[in-house]
Amino acid sequence: LINTGYVAGTGLSSQDMIKIVNSGSGYTWQGKEETVNPFVSNAHISPGIFAALGIPISEGSDFSFGNANQKPEVIINRSFAKLMGDEGRIGGTISRFNANPMQIVGIVEDFVYNDISRAKAEPVIFYHYYGNAKNLFVRIQEGKSGIEAITAIQDILMAHNPGKLFEPIFMDETFNRMFSNYHLTKKLITLFAILAVILSCLGLFGLSAYSAEQRVKEIGVRKILGATVWNIVSLLGSNFIQLLTIAFLIAVPLAWYVGNYWLEGYGYRISLGWYIFVATGVLVVLIAMLTMSVQSLKAATANPVKALKTE
Repeated sequence: LINTGYVAGTGLSSQDMIKIVNSGSGYTWQGKEETVNPFVSNAHISPGIFAALGIPISEGSDFSFGNANQKPEVIINRSFAKLMGDEGRIGGTISRFNANPMQIVGIVEDFVYNDISRAKAEPVIFYHYYGNAKNLFVRIQEGKSGIEAITAIQDILMAHNPGKLFEPIFMDETFNRMFSNYHLTKKLITLFAILAVILSCLGLFGLSAYSAEQRVKEIGVRKILGATVWNIVSLLGSNFIQLLTIAFLIAVPLAWYVGNYWLEGYGYRISLGWYIFVATGVLVVLIAMLTMSVQSLKAATANPVKALKTE
């Protein structure tokens, strides 16, 4: 595959790496505390899989093709190395159920799998055995045509496995499908937020129209006494701005508490900075002012004589 010129890296794994379903306990190492019995995910891999997936090997090296299935070697991730303490190093040994010890030859950086949105990186161990590794990962050379690369890969695989159906799966599509529920939730939240804003604006529009109607004669007197359009608009809008300010001061701590509580469920998350609430407050005031300005300007520019002619 690499000799085709279209492939930058390739490797085999018993898992699809975005989801690692194999796991177990019973691992022991020198210095391990009796109370520590981690549940460790595991996969059987071939050399080259980390380069194909873009997972950096921070310490040590990848497996070699020589003596495959015989060398008692393993590669662990950074989380497992931290859990092992001093023994979590290159040259350290680990065994399972007191079987023959396996030597650590490499440590890879943590990567998130399974519940990608919420989970933190968990301990993972990789075995140098790929007899049951049925997932072939291929990284296409940057700048190469994807269609041409797929055709070249298909020719190679069909030549060695003529009875097998070639079914390429793109990792970015698999990755995006894992977030499909979150994308749907985002759309629903956005839709209901827009509806809430529209309903609020309708209510505010109705209140401003009612307020202006109730104060028609007052506005007429003020205009005759020299009040400007801006004075009238400010007069009508000040009461609503006060109500909005009170509502905003009540909503901010509630939103901050609920938002932080919700974000704590995610392994990797943003923080709710003060600028988010400031921007929200400014946006609320602008929307409210635009909504009220229609009726306020109408009342402020009306002929005061018509408002006072019945007095």
